[in-house]
Amino acid sequence: MFFINVPIGAAVVVLAQVVLSESHVKVGRSFDVAGGLTITASLVILIYAVVGGPDMGRASARTVGLLPIGGVLLVAVVAVELRASVPLMQMRLFRLPTVLQRSFGFEYQAVATVPG
Repeated sequence: MFFINVPIGAAVVVLAQVVLSESHVKVGRSFDVAGGLTITASLVILIYAVVGGPDMGRASARTVGLLPIGGVLLVAVVAVELRASVPLMQMRLFRLPTVLQRSFGFEYQAVATVPG
């Protein structure tokens, strides 16, 4: 399998150089550090609470305490991103019904597959 993928990967790299044009970063654009930190913290806490729930106990103080903290941090992400001059995630995307439906659908599927 390895020897099949190497030539395909090499061909894709060569084709990408020919077909794709280089993108240029706008000067003066900055990275949203506050948004990056809040989204990372909220997702780490929520994933730890959900995945570690069966081991710690679903009703344990740690699990029950981490879930609202992660939720509050998600609200903070929205607040930070709405105020950022160059946000990591455009909040207007959630006005589109298909994006909203897919987001909740993926979330439901992820929660439904967690054992326990």
